Parts: sequence; C-alpha cells; structure tokens
Amino acid sequence: MRISKITNKNGQEVELGNFNVLVGPNNSGKSQTLRDIHNIILSKKPKTTLISELVIEKPDTFEELFNGLEMKDNPTNMDESIIQGISSNLRGGNQININAKNYENTFTNAENGNFICGNIGQFRVSFLDAESRLVVTHSAETHNSQSEPPQNLLQALYDDSEGKIEDELNSIFSSTFDQFVKLDYSSLRRLYLKVSQDFGEIPEDPRKAAPMMSGFPNIEQQGDGYRSFVGVVLSLLLSKGRIVLLDEPEAFLHPAQARKLGNWIADHSAEFGGQLIISTHNSNFLAGIIASTTETKIFRLNRSKDDTTFTEISSELTQRITNSHILSSQRVLEAIFFKGVVICEADADKAIYQVVGNRYLNNHNFLFIHAHNKQTIKDVSPLFVEAGIPVCGIVDIDILNDGKDFRELIKSFTDSETDELEKIREGISNAILGEDKEKDLFDELKSEVAKLNEALSKGVHEFSGAKTALSIIRSNASLKGNWKQVKKEGISAIPKGSQQPTIDLLKVLKGFGIFVVPKGELEGWFNLEMKKSSKFTIAALEQLNNGNCEEELINFIKEILTKMGEDKI
Repeated sequence: MRISKITNKNGQEVELGNFNVLVGPNNSGKSQTLRDIHNIILSKKPKTTLISELVIEKPDTFEELFNGLEMKDNPTNMDESIIQGISSNLRGGNQININAKNYENTFTNAENGNFICGNIGQFRVSFLDAESRLVVTHSAETHNSQSEPPQNLLQALYDDSEGKIEDELNSIFSSTFDQFVKLDYSSLRRLYLKVSQDFGEIPEDPRKAAPMMSGFPNIEQQGDGYRSFVGVVLSLLLSKGRIVLLDEPEAFLHPAQARKLGNWIADHSAEFGGQLIISTHNSNFLAGIIASTTETKIFRLNRSKDDTTFTEISSELTQRITNSHILSSQRVLEAIFFKGVVICEADADKAIYQVVGNRYLNNHNFLFIHAHNKQTIKDVSPLFVEAGIPVCGIVDIDILNDGKDFRELIKSFTDSETDELEKIREGISNAILGEDKEKDLFDELKSEVAKLNEALSKGVHEFSGAKTALSIIRSNASLKGNWKQVKKEGISAIPKGSQQPTIDLLKVLKGFGIFVVPKGELEGWFNLEMKKSSKFTIAALEQLNNGNCEEELINFIKEILTKMGEDKI
C-alpha cells in the first residue's frame, strides 16, 4: 500500500514518494504527522491535529488487498469472510468480518484506496514509536503455524522457515554491535530473542537445544539501543507491503550506529514493497540516508503558532549543504533540525554571538555558524532559504563600503529590488568618504592596479614584493575617508546628516534578515582595547561568562531570534 499525498489543515498538499523522511526542529509536528496518518487509516471518523486528509493509492487487483493476510469463510455467516492479521502496532493480532462480494464491488467503483480506512487498513499500516519498537522484541507465546496465522513479529519470524529474515537481521545487527540475534523456540511454549557474540552449533531438536539456549540472555535484558535497533529492523523486514510509520528510529543509538541504521534502511527500502514515512531528529541518521543512492523525499516541517507547513528539500540541495567547502568544518546538516540559522562572518563572531543567545536568552533553538567572511555569506544563505529554514546574517557595518558586496548580500536573502537601497548606501558611503567620492576612488584603484601589473610585467617585483604591493593597494582602498573610524565606532562615527538614513537603511535590511552591527564590528560591543584575535575572543568570552554583557548586545541577538519566529524569549 502507498499514500500518494497528504493534506494539512491549511490546505497544503504534499506529494509523497516510496521513501519519505520528515525533519525539522522539536515540536514542529513530525511525530504528530505520523500519528494523524495512523489515526486516519484506522478510523472512519479520525480525530487529527495537523493532517486533514490523505489519498491512498488503489492496488491494481482486488487480491492485492489481502496479501499476507489470512482469509477464510465465516462458519456462522455464509456471506462473510474472516480476515486475520497482525495489527498496526505489530504486538498482537486481530480479525474483522467483511462481505467479500460487497467489498470487491467497493474496490471496483473506488477512485482510490481510502475505502480500507477503518477496516482492513489496520493490517496495511505499521506504526512504530519509541515504546512499541522496544515491546515488539519481547517474548511471545508460540502458535500453531499449520492452522493459525502469526499474531506478532516473533511468531511471524518463526514462520520464516528458511531463516532469510533472521539472516538479514543478523547481517546489519552483527556489523553494528558485533553480536548476533537468534530466535529461541526450544521451550515449545514461548518464543524468545536471544543475544550472543557466538551461539556456536545449536541442535535443530528443541529438546537438545533448550539447555544450550537457556544460557544466552534474552534481548529484553539488554539495553534500549539493542532492543530498539532489533525492533526497527525486524518490523521493517516483516512489514512488507505495508505503509510503515517510523518515529525517530535513531533513539537510544550512538552516532555511528544511527548513521548505519539510516543507511541500511535507505539501501533496503525498495525491498520492503510498501512505503516508508520516517520522522527523525538526528543528523547522523539523516547523513546515513543521504549517503545512500536511494531516491528519498525529505520534508522540512516549520511550525508557526498552530500552523505547520512542509517544504521539500531535494537530494541535490542536501548534497550542496553537506558538501559546501565553506561549511565543511561545521556540523551544518544539524541546521535542518533547528528553528533557524544565524550566519556570522567569522568563527570568533559565531562563538560570541552564540554565547549571548544561549546564556543570556536561554535559547538553544537556533544554530550559529560562520561563513569565514562577509563576502561568502551570500554563498551560504541561499542554501537555507531554499530548504525552508529561517536564516539571518550578522555583518559588520563596512558592508556599506562596497556596492557589489552590499547588492549581492541582499540578493542572497530576498528577490526584492535593490536599486533604491543601493542609492541610499552610496549616499551614506560618499558622506563617510568626504571629498573622496566612490567613483574617484574606483578610478584611483584601477590606476594603482594598472601600475602594479606594469611593474610585474617588467619584473620589478618578486613574489614577496608583489604580495606587499597588493596588500598596500587593498589597505588604501578600504581605509579611505572615515571608514576606519566608522568600523571602529559604528553609526556614531558617521556624519550626522547621514546617521538617520543609515538607521533607516539598517531597519530595512533587518526585514530581509540582514543584521548590520550598529557598533561597527564585533569588538564594538566590548571595551577591551584590543583588536580581533584569539586573545580578544578569549577575553570577550570570559567577560560574557562572568555575566557582563551590554543590554544593547542582548537586544540585538534577541531581535534576530524573534525575526526567525522565536516567541519564548
């Protein structure tokens, strides 16, 4: 079975694939989406929170509806058939009575497969949350496999007489934990899952196997990691043809184990023959999925008050995020699980602004990253915008010193026209430059570069001399007029006639998610009398950790977080 689309309470339609992953921050609605889908399939009048309706694809044939189910005549009613199978929680069996002829007519006339909801739908869906996947591995009573269908996973595993399911389970379990799992049926009355690093040779005769198997621990006695891992894998292997709803399967697992499980699920998803809808809050599990070549639909959930929206993140985009050379030193994939991202210029900026957010605003819902410099923020921000992740950038005030950098930064955050803003920026810059207008400075810069090129062509400079000459040109170009003072002191150093236009411009930029430091640069928030360096960073962090932080800086970060939807500050 397969769901082709779901519709949320806002009317947004979301097209699903065979393998779907729901990501997003805490309380965004990932788990609730799974519960709503489960409730709709199980009930004719479901009560839901986020999802209003869904469309189940109709099977090609009527017989497909009953694959894997026991169907027999009702001895007390000739017109009815009894359908038996394992229920959606995979912990017990159930049965329903249907009029097969009427049901086939319903199938023939139906546009989709929604008619299964409230009846055999319970056998066509599996729902695994943290509790249920621990319980499905518990010991269970045996059954008469010759006359009774399995009522739980362990009975279904016992019916796999060829042992293919157990072999597949051990393939991934042993490579992850260096342990093996074996179904123990030697007691004849109950089924157990046993765990060992080496079972040795176990006799087929249960009478001979019993004393040996009793010496191995039950999986129920193991940690939650073992039990959850086995519960997830076994449920998937024995839910073929079902819609499987899997809530945070990475729970209780270490990072490497979570990554391995994610990769295994993705690689084997096509073999399950149904549909997977998984919610996760773990970047390692997600990384394992992304590393697979399996076609995956990843949806980022964003919640605003009572409304939840879905944004599809393409595989190509996730690869661009994870493979970005600018972000390669940071755990940037985790951004998918935060409410928003704050991009800073440098590592020191990131470290300090993050402490303000965490310590003084008690907020851990936003990820702070750095792009190495202001010029590369424009290369990073579109990744998060495209992924539907709220994003803001923090830049020093000298972003107003360069028209190209200014324009490109705005374009990376918004499609709004920038012509009027560029004119305002140029007016402010010219006021700061004084008599040295931008056009004149540009002409002067071109002249200096031309002189350097001529000197290089004549062999005047060797490598070190050329580097020094280029550095001088750069320094002279950036420090013309009063820009050096403006960067050090901020808006207060701008000529008075241009201060209000600057304040107004910065307010407009905030609307786009671009926050310009009104103090000029990071150092402007602190009275430390030292340039940005490792010593400055350490001193600033010590000051913050000692409880000394300007109220203006706290409000600056608070405004950024509020812009991205934080309402609990």
